[in-house]
Amino acid sequence: MFGGDRDKALSARRILVNRFRNDATHQAVHTFNETTPRSSVGDFAYMDFLWRDPTVPKGDLSRFKLSHFGRGAGHVYARSSWGEDATYFFFKFSDRFTAHQHLDAGHFVIYRHEELVGDGGHYDEFGTVHDVNYHLRSIAHNTVLVLDPAERWPAIRAGTVTGNDGGQHHNWPHHNGATADPTEWQKGRALYDIADLLAFEDRGGYLYLAADATRAYSTNKLKCFTRQIVFLRPGTFVLFDRVTSFPQPSPTRRISSSRCSPRPTPVWPQCHGLPSKYRGTACR
Repeated sequence: MFGGDRDKALSARRILVNRFRNDATHQAVHTFNETTPRSSVGDFAYMDFLWRDPTVPKGDLSRFKLSHFGRGAGHVYARSSWGEDATYFFFKFSDRFTAHQHLDAGHFVIYRHEELVGDGGHYDEFGTVHDVNYHLRSIAHNTVLVLDPAERWPAIRAGTVTGNDGGQHHNWPHHNGATADPTEWQKGRALYDIADLLAFEDRGGYLYLAADATRAYSTNKLKCFTRQIVFLRPGTFVLFDRVTSFPQPSPTRRISSSRCSPRPTPVWPQCHGLPSKYRGTACR
């Protein structure tokens, strides 16, 4: 059954809250859980019966942390506050693990009352023409495109690939790009290890991160792609990309916004106004 992902996460949090009910952090999580006390999918109502326990003391959610750095998954989640008018931010720098991942290293989402910056397309079915030529491709996400007219993509999800979007490669040994276990991942690490978080800092008033997604792209067209983002709470974002591509392909930055027509925009070689904290050597 599709859907209900929110309910599964809610149930996981409830199980942890019940186990650690006397911990102040988990009591704050319980306060958040109770803002949506019922499962959204009717078939999951049994989860409410099994794991919702209103007797757990509620904690002070307003003092709970405003960001989470998931190193293993390659995700950063952040918000401006725990209030109803909060700004939400998501950033992805994932390595390759499963067939359902998209070609979207460096992608980010911004939400406040509605999706302000998100991704395009929709999931109609696994491996359809729309799925493999737009929905999961880089062009449907907020990352960098570098068009090499000669680049080709092998079968993705066993679908019919016809488009060259200038995005991230799909150079895996089988069509769905998944690995079965850690041993297989380590054996093919050169293919699957495609992104790294270089810096992460949350000082309350601002959140700063830097990531390297160079290896997500074909080495025939791109030498370097690092992205830095500053989230100035409550609702200002500063984006700084460093892109080094080979002479012919010209890089563009894809920003998909609900408030304007989604379109690629040039990545200019000079950027001003962002004090850089990352002083690594990813771009040589």
